[in-house]
Amino acid sequence: MAIPGVSATTVDDNGVRITSLTVDDEHGSKAIGKMIGNYVTLEVPGLRKQDTDLQNRVTTHFAKQFELFLKRIGLGENAKALVVGLGNWNVTPDALGPIVVENVMITRHFFELMPNDVAPGYRPVSAVSPGVLGITGIESSDIIKGIVQQSQPDFIVAIDALASKAIESQYDDSDFRYRHSSGLRNWQQAARYYRRNYGRPCHCSRCSNCHVCLDDCK
Repeated sequence: MAIPGVSATTVDDNGVRITSLTVDDEHGSKAIGKMIGNYVTLEVPGLRKQDTDLQNRVTTHFAKQFELFLKRIGLGENAKALVVGLGNWNVTPDALGPIVVENVMITRHFFELMPNDVAPGYRPVSAVSPGVLGITGIESSDIIKGIVQQSQPDFIVAIDALASKAIESQYDDSDFRYRHSSGLRNWQQAARYYRRNYGRPCHCSRCSNCHVCLDDCK
């Protein structure tokens, strides 16, 4: 049954299920309990089997979906990205964000210091892992606000661990901030601040590839 204000498509590709969902208005938002925005979810139940071929296909699918995601919301190939790895690097199930930041190819300084030497196909990318309040004594939202004001990225990619009731690997993208925990609600304030003051979106990528199974979060 179609829900007014909500559109969704699902594609299954040999073990990878890709669901694209758009919440267009407040009616749709209230009907399904999600904020207005665009969502892409990749569900890969077999990813825990350490299948290298499947892992490579998931990587390719994710890259393609994220590229389409950026194009759909009007971000060009030269748009400046800030990758934010949320979470506590001292706690394994919560360390996804910091681990991703460690493996991101950082290019912003090349564009500033040697722009003529940067090969085609790259965009300015910076990254930060702000830690958690218990480590830094500063709310993540306050840290990100300062970085955004100083570095002026065109969009933010937020990486965080997702608690899910399903014991399967799931990856989610959205162009709003999930309401997930008290700390992330503070981060949601930063995302709203960024959108309100700079007119740019904040993207969230989440992965439930951990060993904790909790109630699903809306």
